[in-house]
Formats: sequence, structure tokens, C-alpha cells
Amino acid sequence: MSRSRTLLVVMGVVALTVVAFLPALDGQFLNWDDDKNLVTNEGYRGLGWSHVRWMFTTTLMGHWIPLTWLTLGVNYVVGGMAPWGYHAGNLGLHAANAVVFYAIARRLLAAGAGGERTEDAAGSARRTLPGGPHGWGGARRRRRRCSQCTRCGSSRWPG
Repeated sequence: MSRSRTLLVVMGVVALTVVAFLPALDGQFLNWDDDKNLVTNEGYRGLGWSHVRWMFTTTLMGHWIPLTWLTLGVNYVVGGMAPWGYHAGNLGLHAANAVVFYAIARRLLAAGAGGERTEDAAGSARRTLPGGPHGWGGARRRRRRCSQCTRCGSSRWPG
């Protein structure tokens, strides 16, 4: 796939993710654990030495999550206690994870198609799909032979 086409697909993945989670920006803090983690907790509110030390030593509510506390500290520094800022940070993380998922899935699908380029893999799958279990690793030998048979016009599945 060309770089411009890949960039368009990635932009589409990001756009779909943002559209799907956009209503969350209107949300408020929830009564589940936001009150203890965010609303009444002043330990994460900033990026000073005392805050960072707290973030790396606390086990508030039984969890040691310093990177999470750091991102929440950045959220606080940028947007204060406005819930939309925290939701926007989560929306950005969802979009980034969707792009990572796309990249991993693309590589796995290309590897499953015999290491061919993505466009070649799609064409190969279209040519050989009716013949049998071509997507599985154990069928690589058969898939190669079957694509040779489909090129010569045989409709018989070689054993």
C-alpha cells in the first residue's frame, strides 16, 4: 500500500475513533472512583517534585500506577479540574490505540498471507479463497500449489 493511501487509512481510523467517543467530552466525573481518584485527591494535581514523588510511591485504592498518575497530572496542568480535559485525554489514547491496532493487524495479515505485500496478499486471497483453508499457517504449502492450479485452470484441490 502506498504511503499516501496508508496515511489516509490511518486518518480514517483516527476520525472514526474520535467520532465514536466524541459524546464523552460532554460527560462529568462519575461516582464510581473519580471522586477518590480525582475530585478529592490533591496528590496528582501538578508536576512538581512532591507530586511526582507521590505518583511513584502511592498505591491509592490498591494500585501502583505511576504512568497513569503522570498523565493525569499533565491533564490537570493543562486543563485544571474540567472533566472534558480528562475525557479528551482518554479520547486521544483511544485514537492512538486504534492506530496501533491497525498497524499490528496489517502486519499480521500480511505475514499470514505468506509475507507478501498487503496488495499482493489481497489479490492472492481473492484468487485462492474458494479452494480451501488458505489463511492458516499449516496450509501455506497447499496455498502455493492451489494458486498454481488456479492459474492453469484446474478446479481440483491438490492434496
